Amino acid sequence: MGKERVEVYSQMFKAAARSLKTESEKVPEDKRLHQLADDKGHPLWHMGHLAHGQDLIINQWLLGGDSVVPAEYGAIFAPGVMGGKTPTANADDYPSWDDVLQNYDKACAKTFELLEGLSDEDLLGDPKGDLPEQAKSFFGKLDESLIGMALHEGHHRGQIALITALNA
Repeated sequence: MGKERVEVYSQMFKAAARSLKTESEKVPEDKRLHQLADDKGHPLWHMGHLAHGQDLIINQWLLGGDSVVPAEYGAIFAPGVMGGKTPTANADDYPSWDDVLQNYDKACAKTFELLEGLSDEDLLGDPKGDLPEQAKSFFGKLDESLIGMALHEGHHRGQIALITALNA
């Protein structure tokens, strides 16, 4: 089997990364920790959450690769249901905006690299990594799981845009 579908997935993730980076550039420095309500994510949390998700879920669980972002991102940026801390507006609780964006870029570069190693046939199979037992029911075949994660990124990109627009 060829790589035509893999190329579409690669382009999908590259477009999503470009779009998120464009959106992140619109967030004023003084709004990066703004929460619409207590305990809710702010733009910095959402960016870190996406860096963590790209690294853990896409690169490790779905594509079977190695981690490229700091291990502490799990505790800082995972949702509470996955053991993460409740978001706060305290800058001391987070890495810098620039560090988070750099780690997002590293995670995306790893995704692009791992996708190059796939064939279209691989997309029809199971995820390549070791999914935790509690995550197995959430993910299906590799192609469906990758689409779901692209939608997840779009969801959080929209949240960043909304927070930024409401506080302009």
